[in-house]
Amino acid sequence: MPEFNSPAVDSGVFATEQPTLVGTDGLTLRPWTDADAPVVFAAFQDAAIRRWHVRKADSLNEVRPWIRTWRSAWHAGNGQWAVISGGEVAGRIGLRRSDLTEGVTELAYWTMPAWRGL
Repeated sequence: MPEFNSPAVDSGVFATEQPTLVGTDGLTLRPWTDADAPVVFAAFQDAAIRRWHVRKADSLNEVRPWIRTWRSAWHAGNGQWAVISGGEVAGRIGLRRSDLTEGVTELAYWTMPAWRGL
């Protein structure tokens, strides 16, 4: 069936480099880097994070491709950011299953144990 409206979100927004977003509350959302692999590995050793994710991490080499995938997901409207507070990775937030036509997405996130409940 043909669409009656143009997409709610222009896909051209995602043709640029993924932005770093700086909040007024001291949080920064920045794209993941290869240097974040140890933090991602540590996160997936946490039982609470493992409980809600389908992946498990057995090594640093296993999480490095995840980070590359998170970075490339931006161009499909599914950006993944490292949540930075006080210079440390406090967690992850990401867009997933984005539908640019309807302007809807799911949010996926996790928080490092040291940053929960603060």
